[in-house]
Amino acid sequence: MKKKKDVLLMILATVVAVLAMSVNVWAAQKNPLAKMPTKMKVTLGCSIGNVTNYSTPVYYNRENIEISAVSSNPKVMMVFSRVSGSDGGAKRNAFYQVTGIKEGTAKVNVTVKVNGKTYKKTCTYTFVKYANPFKTLKIGKKNLASYYAKEPEPSLYGVVSRLNGKLTYSLKAGYKVEKIEYSRFVNANNGSIKMYSIKKGQKLPKDFLALFIKLKNTKNNAYVSIRVDNN
Repeated sequence: MKKKKDVLLMILATVVAVLAMSVNVWAAQKNPLAKMPTKMKVTLGCSIGNVTNYSTPVYYNRENIEISAVSSNPKVMMVFSRVSGSDGGAKRNAFYQVTGIKEGTAKVNVTVKVNGKTYKKTCTYTFVKYANPFKTLKIGKKNLASYYAKEPEPSLYGVVSRLNGKLTYSLKAGYKVEKIEYSRFVNANNGSIKMYSIKKGQKLPKDFLALFIKLKNTKNNAYVSIRVDNN
């Protein structure tokens, strides 16, 4: 009987420990700014998703969320922030996005309130001058590298006809590719778009909307992204 009782106590202790771990994990994830970076180096003119912006976890509408994000130097960096809805408005999250104006350093001071509780965090952004990372950038037979001589997201509308074929490229010294994705309509009727991963040497579908190549400059550790719109 004592042995059976000891086994039950051990099981109970295990359950309590698991519950405690779950509570600790939940508590660790509760801070909406927990994953926000504190230091970033970005190339001017690049819209690099999770580098130039940060989104909190998603909350239900019954939870009150507020956000304030302020630039310490508006001449170097502008900041936009808001609370947006998702899933038809049933859920929402708070986010900020920064835009570099010129070379230099600026801090974004973020304050998020969730159900009356305040969280604060600061990230320092350093913006550096853009340089073309590609020797060649081809989709099919079309070499696009020259269009990226001065900026990372040039308008190709009316300049380049619709693109399709294999993605190939060669990089200049000091750059490495971190991620490549393209966007495509999932449902053209309602305008829903999905992102897909792709690798060098793979073929892009004829109906892709835009190609996004995220790189890192290994000399100065600055992120850079290239956007190719398929007109």
